Amino acid sequence: MENFNLVINGVLNMTNLKASEKLVMIHLYTLKSMGIYQAHTEVSSNQLNYTRPGYSKILKRLIGMGYVEHAQGRGYYKLAETNIF
Repeated sequence: MENFNLVINGVLNMTNLKASEKLVMIHLYTLKSMGIYQAHTEVSSNQLNYTRPGYSKILKRLIGMGYVEHAQGRGYYKLAETNIF
């Protein structure tokens, strides 16, 4: 992923997101930069020290905004192809 720092700064400057939503977006972009394009709810919630229902609630808000979408398989999510700049 090119310009990873610009992407993170773009996420941090999104005023329409809460702090927890920004953290999840940064986590998903970090995974994407490492070559992991899908995140599983159970693993990601453990990595961020969230409960699964809490993490799922954040993902549902991000899906409603159009930043995240369902991936193949139950419990898998990926970033939507959006331009955040």
